[in-house]
Parts: sequence; C-alpha cells; structure tokens
Amino acid sequence: MKLTDKIPALPKLLMRIVGYCIAAAIAYALIHGFAIFRIAHHTEECSAATGRSTANQSPLKRAKSMAACIARHSSFPENLFFDSTLQMLASLPNAPCKYVGIWTSTRPGSVYKISMADSGMFTAEFVTGKGPEEPVSGSWGAWRDNLVWFYDQGTVWPPDANPIVNDEPDRFTLIERNGSRTQFTRLDSVESRICGTSGIKIGADSGNGQIESQTDTSALLPKTSSAPALSQWAGKYVIPAQPGDAMLIAVSASGQFTASFPCLPAKGGAKRTATETGYLAIAEEWYQVNADGINAADACRLPSRFYPLQWGGQRYLLADTQLTALVNRINAGQPVESGAMLQAAEGKNSLLAVWPASPLPPLPKPYSDGIVPQPLQGELSAIGTIGAASPYALMQSKAGNSEYRTKAALNLGSRQGVFNGMQFYAAQGPDSLRVEVVDTRLEQADVRLNWKGEWKPRAGLAVSSRPARP
Repeated sequence: MKLTDKIPALPKLLMRIVGYCIAAAIAYALIHGFAIFRIAHHTEECSAATGRSTANQSPLKRAKSMAACIARHSSFPENLFFDSTLQMLASLPNAPCKYVGIWTSTRPGSVYKISMADSGMFTAEFVTGKGPEEPVSGSWGAWRDNLVWFYDQGTVWPPDANPIVNDEPDRFTLIERNGSRTQFTRLDSVESRICGTSGIKIGADSGNGQIESQTDTSALLPKTSSAPALSQWAGKYVIPAQPGDAMLIAVSASGQFTASFPCLPAKGGAKRTATETGYLAIAEEWYQVNADGINAADACRLPSRFYPLQWGGQRYLLADTQLTALVNRINAGQPVESGAMLQAAEGKNSLLAVWPASPLPPLPKPYSDGIVPQPLQGELSAIGTIGAASPYALMQSKAGNSEYRTKAALNLGSRQGVFNGMQFYAAQGPDSLRVEVVDTRLEQADVRLNWKGEWKPRAGLAVSSRPARP
C-alpha cells in the first residue's frame, strides 16, 4: 500500500499539478539558460565571420547580417528566444516623421545635437559637458515603444534599444541601459519630402558618410545653470529643533562657513555637538562643501553639498536627503514643512510653517524628475528573510515594540518614475511600516521594509506613492 493511497483524489490532483508546474519551470529555466549560452556562442562566431564581409555596409545592414547568421546557426528552441530580436530587425528601417528633425540630447553632464534624417541615418555632435567629442553617426529606427540605434563606429551588436517615455510632439525621453534618462527636445525641423516638412536641409554629402546640418549649436549650450554668487547667500542658516539641538551654519560673502550640529555616532556613544569649518564652492547648480581637516571616517560631518533655493521670499540650503524627503512629501500629497529644512535665520519667524501645495518649487535634477503627476501603484514580491533592524532591536523591553526589516521586489522601475530613496505606502500593515526604494532598475526596484511589532509582509502586498489615509 502506498502512502499516497490515503490522500483524497482532489488534493492528489492538485499536488500533481503543482509538481508538474515546478518541473515545467525548472525545465524552462534550463532550456532558457542553455539557449542564451548557445546564442552567445553563435554571436561570437558570426561576429568574426561577418565582420570582414559587411565592412562597407550600413550599420543596420550589418546588424541584419549578424542576426541572419545567428538564426542560421541556432536550433528551433534557440530561435524561440531570439525571435523578438529578429522581429525588431525585420521591422527596420522605420523612421517615423515625429522623430525626424534636429534635437538636443541632454543627459546629466553632457549635451549633444542629434540630426535624425527620414532615411534612417543620424549624426550626433558633441556640444558641451563630458563625453566623446568626435561626431557619432549611424542608423536609427523606431520599434514598438523603443528607439533603436546602430553605430558606424565600433560594433553593431547587440542593438542599442532605448524605451521611449513622456512622448510629446516636440520632446521625449529615452531610458538608457543603465536606467538613466536622456531628454530629447526639438531644436529645428528639417526638409523632408516623405514627411512633408520644410526646414533645415540635412543629408548633404560631407565626404565621410555622415549627414550634415547647418544649425547654430550655441542654442544648445547650458543657460548658465550655475548656483547664485555666494555673496547672495551669505548669512546664518538654521533648522529649528529642540533648544540647543539645531543645525546652525554661518556663511560669509566669500563662502567661508562655520557650522555646529547635533551628532549621535552610528556605533554608539554619547550624543555631542559637532563643529565644522571650511568654505563653499560653486559646482554647477550646487554649493560644494569643502571642510577643514575633517576625518573622512567621522560620521559627524556636514552633507557634501547644498542646493541654494529661494522660495516664498526665503532662502534655503538643501542637502540631498532633504530634497528626497521634500519630493516624497509632494508625491504623497502631504504638506512640506519648511521648519525641517535649513533656512536663512533672518525673517524665519514671519515665514509660513507649511509651503503651499502649488506651484512647486524649482528643484534640480534628478529631483524634479522624481515628482510623479499621478500616484504610482505597485505590488511587492520576493519577500526576503525577516531580521532585526539592529542587533539591539530584539532586546527592547516593551513587548510588540521590536523593530524588524526585510527586502522585497517592487514591480515598478525608473521607467515609471521610481528613484532611489522614493517612499511607498502599503495598503496593509502596521502604522510604523516604512517602504523605501534602495535600488532602481528599468522595470523593477528593490525596496527595504522597516516596521515594529509582530507582523509579516506577504507577496502581493499593494503599495502606492500616496498613502490611502492622511
């Protein structure tokens, strides 16, 4: 007699279904891993085989030759995992008129002028910032919600496909492979019979295969996006707190500063008042903090930089942590308390304690991009091992007041506007529950959960960037 003979028919059937599903998932993972390994091997072989024979072809044709070679060498199961790439290349060239034109391409630290022709060719010219100063050219095309780029210089594989977000008539944003964002803004229209537009003529023979345009690139240079002169921000700044427990910074017209602030060392020890001297220096839109003789290992230090903001007739010096908290409160629909930010001491008594909900203050990137127009809704999965928030958390005397933490996966990423430090609110759980993004990818993010009391998060827990209750 088998042990399973005593199990009723329905539970036995469910057990078999679960077993078959697990076996199928394992088989799929093994087949997928083997297919990707084989495709990578075919890619290496085809790269050597097609490199010489396609040297004089356009980058798009070279990519298609590469894909055809990989498909010939791949078995049927392998081509199933390669099919989306084949579909993408089969749809190209595809140069929609909405993207044909001359654009500024702006990402943190660099600006390019990109001329995109209706023929599917492009040239990117360096304007300012950090990056390669030699022109970059190649082919471009649109596939589904992506712009795909193939470069004349270097390799064409794998294709550089960037998802498109915030797609408007004269501007759009691309998500790069590393999750960063590149803003495209139309600089000029071009002459195109296909699109029926007039404007700058591009595509003139330059003798090197690159398209040319005659647009003044001076319009692409940054509009003096630097912080105000330090003399304008001279004065005393304070974060009001408990008596004798406030952060105080005195800044001179030349940028010299003296600061005192409360400090509780991370590794224990008595709370103390730390002091720091040094000078501020303009670094683009920020004031960089340069301290005198500070031990790099000392946790009691000023932030590395401050953003000077003038809002509502008051001057502020905002650190990154304060800007993150500010954006989180705006996304949550909560009032912004000015008393939690470093503000000029003079006139603060007459300052409103709470900022108005609109208009929003002018914030620097990436914080200005972190303000979402509508609340983000998501779910948590892959709940990690639950542990104590600190070695001392489980030793607290009050029952039910122990603090716990764990990690989980969020089904939202930078494409939806998620950023590191972003705060979410769970639909269920204790009032002490805090959900904070610690690592962001394109379509997913890792979050850290902290809470007090006997409670366990479960997969499928719904979260939002705006709490359900105030």
